[in-house]
Amino acid sequence: MGSERPAGFAALPRQAQSLICATVVAGVAMTIATTLAEAGVDVDWTLVLVAVLLCGGANLFEVFAPGHYSLQPNFAFFFWGAVLLPPWAVALLAVCCFLPGWAARRLEWFKVVFNIGNYLVSGLAAHAIVSAAGVFEGSGAPEPSGVAALAAAAVAFAFVNHLLIVFVASYASGAPVRSGLHQLADGLPLDVPLATTGACLAVLWETGPAVALLALGPIALVYRALLVPQLEHRARTDPKTGLYNFAHFGERLEEALADARRQAGRLAVVVVDLDHLREINNRFGHLVGDRAILGVAEALGDTGIPD
Repeated sequence: MGSERPAGFAALPRQAQSLICATVVAGVAMTIATTLAEAGVDVDWTLVLVAVLLCGGANLFEVFAPGHYSLQPNFAFFFWGAVLLPPWAVALLAVCCFLPGWAARRLEWFKVVFNIGNYLVSGLAAHAIVSAAGVFEGSGAPEPSGVAALAAAAVAFAFVNHLLIVFVASYASGAPVRSGLHQLADGLPLDVPLATTGACLAVLWETGPAVALLALGPIALVYRALLVPQLEHRARTDPKTGLYNFAHFGERLEEALADARRQAGRLAVVVVDLDHLREINNRFGHLVGDRAILGVAEALGDTGIPD
């Protein structure tokens, strides 16, 4: 009997495993260090409760996007809490942002742990920028310099978050990091506005908690906008197998040809013909045939051939 292939975390390449562990360790270390540095800071317990409920509840409305990525409606709520609450509370929010989805969908534990660590590192980076600028130390609306600091924190939060995702996805798939950088271009235009929405919530909350309720309407519109990438993904995939369709193949082929021309390189295209597929469909049904196609695609993917 042959040995079974390891599953889950054990099946990941060493680089991916190391990055996941390093992200979590960095998040924990940053939390401890900044909590000690900010000891004695007053805690807005009402905000803690509201942010916990919103971050956890919004995770249940996660929008799944292409390439095993997902778009989180709690991005804005987490950023809001990250810039106003002490570091230990930021860690609490990071956990609350992903536990409900894990409980509901039973996602693989290492993905949830990485996402928590990613949010923690990104959120504490934003927290450090806002704290260093003293944005909320005075009364009233922030000064122009404070607004600039909030904008910089929003960009830093989204950029660090996506950069870590690009690296771990590239390491996990064995693809070059450069090939995943398009995710930055695809994701940042969505997540930077989400983070700045969280910045607006923070300013409104400091003005008066009741005023922050005015942001619920725009946030609902933002959530609707998150569905657009999912619809675009459906237009590029086969609904029965989830594999990319011919239209997507044409787009990727044009991009690969352009890259090969620019770099004076070579391009190989692998064409696979499945023998007896019609016989499988006729004898066992099209659902079994679809599974056969998907199995072949997964086997090709395991060889390192890019899709």
